[in-house]
Amino acid sequence: FETVGGVLEDYRLSSDALLASTVANLEMSLSVGAPPTKKSPLMILAIVISMELYVVDTNNALYPRAYAWFKLVRLWAALRFDDTLGIRPDHMKLRSYGLECAIERTKTTGPGKRIRWLYCYVSKNASITGVDWLGQGFMIWQSEPFNFKRDYFLPMPSPDLSGPIAKIADWNAASAMSRALMLDLKALTWNDGSWSEKDNKLVQQNIVALYFTEHGDRNWVKSLAALCGFSKQDCDYLGRWMPEQSDDYLRTARQIVFRIQKQIAQRCQTDLKDLEEDLGMQALQEFMVDKHVSAPDVCVQMQYLELYALQGQVETDQSAVLPQEESS
Repeated sequence: FETVGGVLEDYRLSSDALLASTVANLEMSLSVGAPPTKKSPLMILAIVISMELYVVDTNNALYPRAYAWFKLVRLWAALRFDDTLGIRPDHMKLRSYGLECAIERTKTTGPGKRIRWLYCYVSKNASITGVDWLGQGFMIWQSEPFNFKRDYFLPMPSPDLSGPIAKIADWNAASAMSRALMLDLKALTWNDGSWSEKDNKLVQQNIVALYFTEHGDRNWVKSLAALCGFSKQDCDYLGRWMPEQSDDYLRTARQIVFRIQKQIAQRCQTDLKDLEEDLGMQALQEFMVDKHVSAPDVCVQMQYLELYALQGQVETDQSAVLPQEESS
């Protein structure tokens, strides 16, 4: 405030050595004994795969299918929920190579102001299951009654979930819809080299839906990109705010993002065991135990979520997922 207000250096409180020393000491005191920073959990692969299948399953209600598409785009494009508040539906285009859109960050203009944009892309190859969730979901959003004119992207659902109403969905509403979607996802089965849905639910313990938050979506693809060995320079193209750039620059950014997404999808198809461990399956299990879910129920829930075991490549060791009882 002093800088913006033009206060001279000699009269600034922020330049006072005693004040600066006091602030530093307070920061140090507050940090002593403080718990480590808790990161938002990353979405596990079973839920991502089930969402892909959910989008293309016409037996599901139309709005939840559209919302599952919205969640997947956020995951693959590294978008915060607030980023999507700047998406106008007419700024989204589905090309032969994938989805692209320009998200407006601010409408402030004037001397010295530059409109900043987030250019986001989702490759047509960003599919772990191989189904065209990107194309089919985009068609839902481009059709009636989803395609009404607005300056935001996500509207609230109608009471019967057959479409939207002309009211913007805020963060709390999105969180509630994410939990409702998760509880409606179908369990998975592996047949003839591909994933398909079963009749029962993927999430057997409702508490699991409370484990994941909207904050973790942005970091999902970035974390997987790092696990796949991509450099920080390449990873920085994911969800990056920037001034409007040249066409050559945007083409380069799109190519790098598409390459990352394609390799992640391929890795998810061939290296499930390591990726599942890195995405925090153990932490989810511990969360259920902390919430007093019984040991047998924890075991059953983990069996629904552990894709590597579902593929039949390993046999689940029940003793490994049950908490060990102390000997008397």
